[in-house]
Amino acid sequence: MKRWLVAAIFVALVGIWTFTSFYAIQKFTGQWQFQGMSVLIVAPRYISANDEDEVRFAVTNYKDMEARVEFRLLNSPSLPSLLCSDLQNFKNILYAGMVGSKEQINQRCKILFPWDTSQPDTVLGHVAELSLWGGGSQTALQKISDLPIAISPLPWNRSISVGLGPLLAGAVIYLGKQMWDQSKEGKKKK
Repeated sequence: MKRWLVAAIFVALVGIWTFTSFYAIQKFTGQWQFQGMSVLIVAPRYISANDEDEVRFAVTNYKDMEARVEFRLLNSPSLPSLLCSDLQNFKNILYAGMVGSKEQINQRCKILFPWDTSQPDTVLGHVAELSLWGGGSQTALQKISDLPIAISPLPWNRSISVGLGPLLAGAVIYLGKQMWDQSKEGKKKK
């Protein structure tokens, strides 16, 4: 295979991998105080359309007594999504129940923003419009915060980024081998 073609493929792979990795590696971490408790969310800053992404949630009760709480993840009706579909309750509830004194509850939730070619502009590159809501035994649900999370401009972004890693490594090994063979041939000619 011609070296220029391999080099061009290598440059294209690096460019695509760099673009997709920019969106795949960024994380969002948010922490709020809510009724004497600390609420923490860790999520991708850019959610990959058509890939399930994971949001991690924790609530820590710093009060001296247990508390009944409920936390939900909500989104705008303008964007189709599946929120927390992996949890047993099949609802958008991150956690509902008792949190003991000085106890931390951790939860993971899968999020999917579906995208199809019939409506290409509905999801890609948009703000996800997710918000965290909470309530206690004495209070109704209230908004805690909007989450600054967006949807990447490329569908399957995370999968592409992960898949290109081995291809890029293979191209580096192949190019390195070619350069090594060339240097050995150059020494033999002298």
